[in-house]
Amino acid sequence: MQTQRDIATILEQYVQPDGLVERCLNFASKLEHIMDFTRLRAMGSLFSMLKDGVRCILNYNNTHPDFPMDQVNLC
Repeated sequence: MQTQRDIATILEQYVQPDGLVERCLNFASKLEHIMDFTRLRAMGSLFSMLKDGVRCILNYNNTHPDFPMDQVNLC
């Protein structure tokens, strides 16, 4: 659970108003897309990829108890 909190703390700065996520969404909305662009779909994709990344980190920590990733190693 602590690893998830550490990751949330690291990512918090990027989801602030006018942060990286919002700027990327604004940029992406101006590009040509095969499907209709919606912010909801884009955010769903982002969170899906973040969830998978967190899952990979947790899996790594479970399989490498001698060298787990901590907040220092995550940055």
